[in-house]
Amino acid sequence: MVRLREYGHLILAIALSLVAGANVYGYLADLRLTGPVVVASVPIEAGTVITAAMVSTTHVHPDAIHPAAFRERRAVMGKVALLSMVPGEQVLVVKTSADPAHQGLVARVPYELRAFYVPARGFRGLAAVLSPGQRVDVVHVSTNLRLGAVLAATLVRGAMVLDVRDERGGRYTGGRDSSPGGLILLVTPAEAEKLALALETGTLFVSLAPPTPGRP
Repeated sequence: MVRLREYGHLILAIALSLVAGANVYGYLADLRLTGPVVVASVPIEAGTVITAAMVSTTHVHPDAIHPAAFRERRAVMGKVALLSMVPGEQVLVVKTSADPAHQGLVARVPYELRAFYVPARGFRGLAAVLSPGQRVDVVHVSTNLRLGAVLAATLVRGAMVLDVRDERGGRYTGGRDSSPGGLILLVTPAEAEKLALALETGTLFVSLAPPTPGRP
């Protein structure tokens, strides 16, 4: 009876060992199942035309591959990045475009906003410290000829600076050979209407706004 019990324990141990071995084998075999996926090799800014030096192909487990990811490097060449990407990030079809019109500044404008140009007269003194990503308030100053009074009102608060341009339309660098020409702000369509009307009835000035907690 004791011997039968010992045999039973031995058979159970062997069975458990076989099950464990099968599980390990299946796990290792599963690890060998990988597929190609295209990832960013360097930071890629929105509006950039993707070149071979910006992306690479890596192999990962199929479960880790995004359904919309590019699988071949050549399929990404020449596409325009619609959103910024960080190194190691999978390049998705929905984050790229084959339309050359999406290059540059337009790719950085969110769908619900508009890029509005403010002439340099109202921010010339701030030009050296303004840079993309900062926020400004836009103040309208007008002269009411009937009342003989100068009126001022803040039309937009916390508008994000998209770019600072020089008088030739290029990016303003602050060098001695260039002067600020205008400021490109991200505003809502309703704010764009107010600013356009204000330009016809007075002058727009900008003031640098402090960072708002919890707001990019």
